[in-house]
Amino acid sequence: MKKAIILLLSSFLLLVACKTPASSEHTGFYKQTGHVVDAETGIPLPGATVTNFRESVQTDKEGGYTISYHTYDSDLRVFVSHPGYVTDTFGCAPMLVRLHPMPKDTSDTKQR
Repeated sequence: MKKAIILLLSSFLLLVACKTPASSEHTGFYKQTGHVVDAETGIPLPGATVTNFRESVQTDKEGGYTISYHTYDSDLRVFVSHPGYVTDTFGCAPMLVRLHPMPKDTSDTKQR
């Protein structure tokens, strides 16, 4: 029962976080801001691409981004990519995205 309440509360908080108004006036659009960083070092990733089904934006020199949603959007998924990193998908644009570097090829390529 306790786990069910925690899960329900977590789901509600996620929904509220994804639908944050863009401004005090109601425009029908919501904006979500965040940052993209390297998961291992925490260093910002400028030039990362953050995409939802409405728009695609690039992160600034500090790894920051702002992406828009419409109040009628039913799919809030966002895709985050950067060269040399594993592309990740989220239920909505998180405040802090930690991208993991692509795994290094550890296979032995030397011929014997």
